[in-house]
Amino acid sequence: MKCPLNTITTMDRNLKVVKTKHVHRRLKHPTFNSAAVTLGNFIFVVGGATDSSDASMYLYRYNIVTNEWLKLEKIPSTRARHVAAICGKTILVFGGTKGESRKIVDTSVVSYDIESNKWHEHNDFPDATASASACTGDGKIFVSGGYGCDPNDSVETYDTIHQYEQTTDTWRLIGNLDFTVMAHSMLYFEKKLYVVGGSLAVPLKDNYMDTFQCFDIQSQHVTLLTPLPYRRYFASHAIHDGKIYICGGYGNREPEGVLATDSGHATDTIFVYDVHSDCWLQECTGKLPKPRIRAFSVMVFPDVL
Repeated sequence: MKCPLNTITTMDRNLKVVKTKHVHRRLKHPTFNSAAVTLGNFIFVVGGATDSSDASMYLYRYNIVTNEWLKLEKIPSTRARHVAAICGKTILVFGGTKGESRKIVDTSVVSYDIESNKWHEHNDFPDATASASACTGDGKIFVSGGYGCDPNDSVETYDTIHQYEQTTDTWRLIGNLDFTVMAHSMLYFEKKLYVVGGSLAVPLKDNYMDTFQCFDIQSQHVTLLTPLPYRRYFASHAIHDGKIYICGGYGNREPEGVLATDSGHATDTIFVYDVHSDCWLQECTGKLPKPRIRAFSVMVFPDVL
């Protein structure tokens, strides 16, 4: 298994590349199918597949200012294709695959206390789930979609949205999307969840979508918004100032410098969506330095750099 080199790319508000830091020499285990969250000047990278394993227990912290990686306390069990979300100074990690088979899907939930560098176990997630999407808003954690496997090894894709109740350490089903979805992006903005792209089912290359669903948390109503300009799955995403950024991922268009795969194409394009006008920029002028798939992106504000 060959992993891409690890780089950190900084882009300004106009999506111009400011600088690209090559950090593969400092991160001992280059990863993909991992999860990441950010707090202040730090990016936390949780689990994922490496060049020698399909799932790992690694937890690393990257300092944006000093360009240094720090290895932290390992996750209690190996994980890949999982999701993570941060609430306060706690990172919640749930679902994913445990080992070499993508069909060994996990239900367990663990949390990492940033201040004590310790892991804690929690009550299980309602369904064994991998390739879901999670986000945090108003101090709450939300999880949507993903896939699981039944006893006959058949893959089932979900349309569910769950909310984590911290006081009771339980998950509550708060609604359903119009479509089942996995390998998608989900972002929180003004009491709404924006679910972008993804795939309806496996095989992914035959079912990936340009759909854009908006779930109103208060009314539990789903609205279909203007679709993506092109279909995308396993893209990375971020939101800031009412704009949603969809970066790279597998796509059905072949931009310059495309990396061909057996599941579409890895892209270097960035799409920007304006929440207030319900409008996508077809393709913004800013691009990633290289095509990226199964990567992650995080938003860090300039005043903390």
